[in-house]
Amino acid sequence: SLQHLLKAIIYGAVGFSFWQWIPLVIAMVISGAVGTWLGIKLLKSMSGDKFKRIFRVVLTLLTLQLGWQGVKVLLH
Repeated sequence: SLQHLLKAIIYGAVGFSFWQWIPLVIAMVISGAVGTWLGIKLLKSMSGDKFKRIFRVVLTLLTLQLGWQGVKVLLH
């Protein structure tokens, strides 16, 4: 997009070295495209209610994990 192009120009102007990061950037773009494609296929194959339930469970598990990490930091 235009916004990303402008950021790349500005970062390049201030001396950021893009070339050493090209393999990682390519891997991120490919994984983003594959993830989007798989997500669309998955969403088309399930009902909205099922998606909501799965989303809530995953969000709850992530919340518990972050909470546990916070507790561990406080205990040490």
